[in-house]
Amino acid sequence: MEYILPKSKFSYSQWDLWTKSPKSYRKRYYYEGSYKLNTPAIKLGREIARKLENKDPELNHIKQYSNPEHMIEYEILGITIISYIDTFNPKTNKFLEYKTGKHAWTEKKVNKHKQLDFYSYMIQKVHGEVCDECELHWIESTDKLRTRSIPPRLTGKVKVFKREITQEERDEIEESIIKAIKEIHDDYKEWRENN
Repeated sequence: MEYILPKSKFSYSQWDLWTKSPKSYRKRYYYEGSYKLNTPAIKLGREIARKLENKDPELNHIKQYSNPEHMIEYEILGITIISYIDTFNPKTNKFLEYKTGKHAWTEKKVNKHKQLDFYSYMIQKVHGEVCDECELHWIESTDKLRTRSIPPRLTGKVKVFKREITQEERDEIEESIIKAIKEIHDDYKEWRENN
């Protein structure tokens, strides 16, 4: 069977949006088409990624591996799954994820954050194995201010969280990805027939 989704490649953000709100997924990908979000927080994240990749001295205190913005693709049910991992060590198959924002990350929030499971699964499928331990680095930033002319900026505070992802968690992510692809395919097919 050939599965068809609104976009040619499927990502963590699409999976996450579908599992949380099919209505929001439909709005973003069926009606409005594929577009890039460009909020101040996303702009800040891109700026940090660029600075880390260029070894900006302002961010020397932030740990990174040899492969920044490591892109991997894996096919499931004929659908290409794509991930951009913030930084990856190909010798140990270990990765870490950066997060920004004013609101603090906690151990509990990190343990529930499925993006880490998703990336761990993808690395295992593409590279054959993955280190069970990963890290999330919360790089604190100011909240966006009321005027668009003053974007969020870094405070200098970084908190590191370590998390171990089990094979069971990777298997659960795989099942959830397959389920989402099938659900979106059926839903999108019905939508196209009625619109």
